[in-house]
Amino acid sequence: MTQPPNHNYPDHSLVPSELSLQDDWNSAAVAELIQAKNANGSRPAFLYLGRREASLLHDHLASAFGKEAVANLKGTYYMGLLVVTIACDSFIATGGRKTIRNPEDQTKRPEWRDRQDDAIWQLLIR
Repeated sequence: MTQPPNHNYPDHSLVPSELSLQDDWNSAAVAELIQAKNANGSRPAFLYLGRREASLLHDHLASAFGKEAVANLKGTYYMGLLVVTIACDSFIATGGRKTIRNPEDQTKRPEWRDRQDDAIWQLLIR
């Protein structure tokens, strides 16, 4: 279990769990939690899970993609959030912040194949 760079885990004794799951992973409830946290052009970056919730997510993903595809949750993104397992029995919360790109920002990006650059970087195969 590695800690995201420049980010502290929430203290599960001080921060209340934001969601309570029963016996199965509830994708709709997690999506609703993430959507509720979207504000002012930003969204959460991390999904913090206790051991129980991490196990539920693991089982959910394994049923969809196969057990071989989901050996562990390290480096796993779920609904765009990096999954981080914290050392407690039961906990689920979102944290961190990442910026949401607005559609108008896309017009400021250079075109993928700029005609001037394209002429410079042509590959010649003989």
